[in-house]
Amino acid sequence: MSTTPGSAIILVRPDLLARARQHFEVDPSISVFDASEIVPPVNVVAARAQMLLVVERVFTEIPAGMEFLERFREANGTAEIRVLNNDSGGQPSVLQQAVSHPAHLALRGASQPLGRVTGRRALRVQMPSHAAAIVNGVSVKLVNVSPHGAQVVSPSILRPGERVSARLPGNPRLHGTVVWCAFELSAETHKPAYRAGLSFA
Repeated sequence: MSTTPGSAIILVRPDLLARARQHFEVDPSISVFDASEIVPPVNVVAARAQMLLVVERVFTEIPAGMEFLERFREANGTAEIRVLNNDSGGQPSVLQQAVSHPAHLALRGASQPLGRVTGRRALRVQMPSHAAAIVNGVSVKLVNVSPHGAQVVSPSILRPGERVSARLPGNPRLHGTVVWCAFELSAETHKPAYRAGLSFA
């Protein structure tokens, strides 16, 4: 993507959080999050175009990170995802460079495109438009399923990190966690709805 992003999100490990936030405070379009929390950026950027998401390499190599990036890309099809380059000491090299506004230029210069998320753990099966499931006692639209998770559209809010109990067609009760959630208006009812990714234990 060659256009200037409207805003950028950076995910870093907890020990770098304060340093990274101070480093990029010169540019209010950049937000820095704790990568160990994983899910906040999905809600922050779900409705925005020309987003730039930048993560540390280690985040792309752990199952939780791969799952997040996979679902983030589903929810943010126009976003650009990049991986920070490290210096010889294993620290993001961008933190060693002076930041000038707009800071996304420094981010691009010290990172590389993620490319396709190669860590998809299982094929997702798209469900018929009428497919439904029960999540925390509420009937939801079932968008797709895999052995490890599902995407649903719920009339009730589902919060990232929330533990849920779910019943899918042909399955016993499942326990899982909300990985991401994005607000939208239902195409059928024009009422508020919450599209969410669930990960099952």
